[in-house]
Amino acid sequence: DPLPGELVDREPGFAGFDDPSRDLFEPVYFGFDQSTLGGQERLKVERVASYLMSNNGATVIVEGHCDWKGTTEYNISLGERRASSVKQFLIVMGVPANRISVSSQGDLQATESGGNSSMAKDRKARFIVQTG
Repeated sequence: DPLPGELVDREPGFAGFDDPSRDLFEPVYFGFDQSTLGGQERLKVERVASYLMSNNGATVIVEGHCDWKGTTEYNISLGERRASSVKQFLIVMGVPANRISVSSQGDLQATESGGNSSMAKDRKARFIVQTG
């Protein structure tokens, strides 16, 4: 029998969309067409770094997201740059590079034709923490 909260019929360590480890940490947000981390957003990344440093078995996937403006190709590239800038900051904070993966969702999960507030929420990097 699975333990409470344990995933069944999934690969070990797989964090599905319904998995709480996917949203253990707040996403970091970016300005329009930006991939540099602002000051307040760096504090969020520092919390992730601290967690990873005290949980040696944990790894993280940094998933870059974009709003719906721009081409799909451009947004995949921008999402990758956003995730990579977060990865670089985690490395500066002392997290070994081999425990950080990057992934880009581009605009695949963006609110189609969303207004300014939903667009701002789509410009982010999410943390998918995997333990074990």
